[in-house]
Amino acid sequence: MDRSKERAIGLPLWVLLLGLGVLLEGGLVALLLLVYRWPEPFDNIYGYFPGTRYFFARGWGIVPPAPISSGTFSWAFAALWVALNGVWLGAFLLARRARWIGRRVWPLVLGCGLVFEATLVLGMPPLLSTDIYNYLAYGRMVAGYGLNPYVVPPSQMGSDPVLAFPLWNIVTHYGPVWTGLEAAVARLSGPDGVFPALLLFKGCAAIGHLTMAGLGCLLAAQQGQTEAAEALLLLGWSPLLLVEGAGSGHNDLPMMALAMAGLLAFRARRPWAGYLLLLLSALVKYVTLLLLGFYLLAWMRQEGSAGRRLRLLAALAGVGLVLLAAAYAPFWEGPATVLAGIGEETTHLMLSPAALLHVSLQRLWAHRAWIRPEAVIQWLQKGGLLLLLVWQGIRLCRRPGPLWEEATAAWNTVSLVYVTLLHNAIFPWYFIWPYATATTQTTRPAGRRVALWSGALGALAVLFYALPL
Repeated sequence: MDRSKERAIGLPLWVLLLGLGVLLEGGLVALLLLVYRWPEPFDNIYGYFPGTRYFFARGWGIVPPAPISSGTFSWAFAALWVALNGVWLGAFLLARRARWIGRRVWPLVLGCGLVFEATLVLGMPPLLSTDIYNYLAYGRMVAGYGLNPYVVPPSQMGSDPVLAFPLWNIVTHYGPVWTGLEAAVARLSGPDGVFPALLLFKGCAAIGHLTMAGLGCLLAAQQGQTEAAEALLLLGWSPLLLVEGAGSGHNDLPMMALAMAGLLAFRARRPWAGYLLLLLSALVKYVTLLLLGFYLLAWMRQEGSAGRRLRLLAALAGVGLVLLAAAYAPFWEGPATVLAGIGEETTHLMLSPAALLHVSLQRLWAHRAWIRPEAVIQWLQKGGLLLLLVWQGIRLCRRPGPLWEEATAAWNTVSLVYVTLLHNAIFPWYFIWPYATATTQTTRPAGRRVALWSGALGALAVLFYALPL
């Protein structure tokens, strides 16, 4: 093996990569220590509850340090975030320079990733988002009260300890696979186990993140060993995925881990396994139904005759209905079981084109009560998404040859446009959807563009955590 590049730098490349991993770990430790000094009073656009850091510190039997001023915190957070992303990109560029490095970096990258995950799971209070408290509330509703979170909100629990934390008092808009996991976590943590439940949810997100990184590496390996190493670094060491996964415990990472397992099964010519895995992903969070749709379209294209396509479609519908019926059976109370949660979730307008348009329409139609800006915005969003899906579907159908890569590319484009233009609220963790799959297609210009834009916009959105309202 040619080691001229190593000698040109003066150190083995794996040593330099390990050094960058140590720097990244140091930056993550500095970030979680800074979070413990979050200023008071302070609020941001995503919501914040100062009691979280005190509660999490008490869980470990420590006293958090005194808060710092808002100005100092904002500058320190921004500087640390830029530094973390700089170290991560430096590691990626180092891997690109070592075109031959291939599988040699996989154990190093995954080993460092385990350390990063453990640091954030155990050390970082989940105060950057309130989602994790909704997870626990829905789980406790099922496990402790026999309530159906698809038809009644968490407030129906009365004086449950989790209600002391900030959460959306709405019915759940997550799939039954995730609701089942929420209930399992609630049972494991016990009636008063809020702190261990937070750790378990953060641990689930960390496992999802590491699984995503490994699967992304295997998907990219079909393009080459260097591309596999790059995907592993882009996913496994991403500060965005680390903070929103092990740091905040979002279920987007387990959702995308299941989705990427499905993509790998399709590539391995096991389409039925891929179909079931993508369905399970959508039953965590419904958005990956869009990805499933593109893969089913590609699968149908591979069938030669109209008769074979119809038989496949009937088989897919039958298996899908059986799985959906089994998943929803414990919670089913009519169509509202699904529709109520989706309707509740779409009412929140935050940091998005929809939010800006809503303000403009309210001013424009201030004296026209019969025109509802919310309804106009929803029709524009649904129409825009439908047109985008049809356009990408037509492009996919016109492509010759194997279509799995094309189906992923269609999802990359649709999910990025959906998050940035057609969704009511833009949260940093939403950019994980297109970013996760686009990083496995960096040899394609379109894949590189989506990975760049989703990664950059997600990192930029994180800075709003440190901007007080």
